[in-house]
Amino acid sequence: MTKIEQLVERFPIGLQAALRSSLDNVALWKYAGEESLRNGDMALAEEAVRVALKMSPSDPDLQSGLASIFVQTRRFSAAAAILETLQSRDNLSPKSTYMLARALYHDGKLEAAQREFKKARDQWPDFTNEEVESLRHLLWPSCETKQAAANTS
Repeated sequence: MTKIEQLVERFPIGLQAALRSSLDNVALWKYAGEESLRNGDMALAEEAVRVALKMSPSDPDLQSGLASIFVQTRRFSAAAAILETLQSRDNLSPKSTYMLARALYHDGKLEAAQREFKKARDQWPDFTNEEVESLRHLLWPSCETKQAAANTS
């Protein structure tokens, strides 16, 4: 059994059948990753997205999806690297810019996080959710105090 076939076995029965019939379908692997993410299986989601990325390595949605998995699994440096690369090629969506701000913040890069948060807020002023609210303090000067504390650790 190949590595891909072993991976397919880890998905729900209905999805297994679809994947087996179309192992080279990028959209189906993306869907499998999204479903795994919704079910809280980060490892399986990551594997599915990586399979899709092998078939379509420059797909920004897949790259952003992998970055999202990295943020959710607290691999902030890896997430920031992907998102910064995407940003250098094209403008990120405001949601991805928020994700970049979060990754940078948790990676200890507070000034960069503050800059990205402000950029996202300017692009998408009406967007709010719990995650964004948790980053709202980046707009305030107290961020400098946290940066100084982080530099002394």
